[in-house]
Formats: sequence, C-alpha cells, structure tokens
Amino acid sequence: MAIGKVTLETYFLYNFILVNCAIFSFIAEKIKNINLELLSRTVVFLTLTIPASLRYYTGTDYGSYVRMFSYDNYLESKEILWVWLNRFVQFLDLDVQWVFVFSAILIYFPLCFKIKKKFYFISIVLYIILSFYFKSYNTVRQMISISFILWAFICYEDKKFIQMILLYIISIGFHSSAIILFPLFICSFINFSFKIKFLPLILFILLMFIVLNINLVELMFKAFDFLNLKYLSYKNSTMYLSERPSGSGFLGVFIRTGFIFLLIISYANIVKKFPSKLNVLNLSIMYLIAYILCEKITIFDRIRDLLSFSVILIAGSIFYCCGQYKRIIFIFFIVLNIIVFEITIKNQNKQTYSNQIYPYYSIFYKGEMK
Repeated sequence: MAIGKVTLETYFLYNFILVNCAIFSFIAEKIKNINLELLSRTVVFLTLTIPASLRYYTGTDYGSYVRMFSYDNYLESKEILWVWLNRFVQFLDLDVQWVFVFSAILIYFPLCFKIKKKFYFISIVLYIILSFYFKSYNTVRQMISISFILWAFICYEDKKFIQMILLYIISIGFHSSAIILFPLFICSFINFSFKIKFLPLILFILLMFIVLNINLVELMFKAFDFLNLKYLSYKNSTMYLSERPSGSGFLGVFIRTGFIFLLIISYANIVKKFPSKLNVLNLSIMYLIAYILCEKITIFDRIRDLLSFSVILIAGSIFYCCGQYKRIIFIFFIVLNIIVFEITIKNQNKQTYSNQIYPYYSIFYKGEMK
C-alpha cells in the first residue's frame, strides 16, 4: 500500500468534508425554500456520515468496538442501548461494520436535522473545526450520547419537555457519563431570576480557586463512585491521570475557547435576546473550565467532551449578539481554528491516544491491510 497516497487522500477527505459542509450548511441557513433547505441538510448529513461509516481501523476505539461485537462478556459490561445496537446488528446477521454505520447515523442525525436554521452554518462549521467530528471517530458511544443531549436541549428551547426527558434517558443508555448532567435537567424546570445573570462568572472564579487549592482528582473519583459511573478503573491509570507536558497546550486552549470569552462579555445581552439558552450559556462556561482542567489532567477530556454540545448550540447566539468589533474577533478565532484543524489532522497524540484519525483508511483498504 502506498502510505504517501493514503496520507494525501486523508488531507483531501477531511478538507472536502469541511468545505462541502460549510457550503451546504450556508445554503441551508440562507435559502427560503423548505425542500431545498432539507436537501442541503441531507448533503451535510451524508458528507459527515459516509466517511465515518466506511472507515476501517481509523479512530482510537475502533478495535475495541470490534472486540465488543465479537465477545459477549466484553459487550455486556457496556450501557444497555449500546448492547442493543450490537445485538440488533447481530440479529440481522450483518458485518460488524454496520455498528459503525448505525452509530454514525445516530451521531450526525440530531446535528444535521435538528439545529435551528438561524444558527446552522456556524454550528456545523464549529463542529468540524473544533475537532468534534474527529472525536466522533474516537469516542463513539459518548458522541452518540452527546448528540442526543444536544437534541434534548433543542427540545427544551422549544418547550417540548417530554421529548427532552426521553432523549436525555436515551443519552444515558449510550454512555453513563450523561448522568453528570442530571442536576441541570432538574434545574431546567425552575424559573431563575434574571438577577443571576452574573452567576456563571462568579462560579468560574470560585471553581478556579477551588481547583488550585484541593485535590480535585480525588474529589472527582468520589463523585464517580457515588454516581456508580464506570470511570473508577481509570483511578490508577497513568494514561488518564497523567499531566500533559508543561506549556504544551494553553495556547491551544486559548485558540479553541477564545470565543467563549466573548460569551462571558456578552452574557447579559444573550440572555435578554435568547432567554431559553440560559442553561446552555452556563454549560459553555463549564466547558471552558473543563478545557482548562484537561490540559493538566487527561481524564477531564471526557467531561469536556460531554459539555461540547453546549458550544455548538450557543455559538450562533454569540455571533448574532456581538457588535461589529466582537464579530471580527469571533471570525478571527474561526480562522485560527481552521489552522488548528489542519494541524490536528496529522497531530497524533501518542501519549494519550486522543487522535487516531490520520491516516484515514476505508473498508476498501481492508484487503491491503491484512
């Protein structure tokens, strides 16, 4: 196999996904014809889904999902809906690759067809350039869960509370980490006074103080134990509890999360214009905190990823509520993230195995890789 050819194809593929999704998400947002909007959304959906469905040993956990499908003892230890998905594929006597096909559909359907028209372009572009699309290759079960949480919060904004609860339960059925958001779903039904508009900023300062003064990792694992989450096996793991190399990532954090600082500055204005997004606003700030923490302790990647849906849902609101100069800054961060996106394609993190999407192999390479 010509490795150079594969790596070149990888760059072309991921950039094609970005450009094609950007074009058709822009069309879907701006066009007035409902049928053409649906067609454009479908093109975005297929552009994301087809490569994810056809990949072959591309993504950190690809091999482990193949083993789950093959060994019942390994599979039965996972969340119930993930087990049912595998059982469904087995019942139909299909190849294990169909697990990835159905997973891709579950991940990208809420993203492509449920996000509001007004915010569609920014949401889709950020999903790709912030590497959430790459994450969907690496942490399949959690990304399915995150997509259903995203859908649940869209239902909350539309006051479809029964659907919201059902979707949240489904998200837990694919990945138990979603339980962490349970208090927030309870708070969603409580009417808070607008006087708490500065609460996230206060919480941000307090949490940073706490982080610097207590053993946060030990506290976190006590919480996992209490909630019966399946992360206790990571407690003695050098991979998940190791510190990242000093000074290796805080510039990246600034680039990846810079527009969230615009959110903090424009917080009151966003709440006035989009009051239904209060919870998502607060979660975006928590996402920023988790992003900072995971630059020190690797396991916070999981919490950061869990909160990633909030960034997708709030980004458009930030852009539309910002003044001219803030919009220029927002666009500046978009450009920086496109550069980081290009770097990320080839940036294999061998220490934490966080990015194994390069080179991309499809099932058509299966015979050559044996």
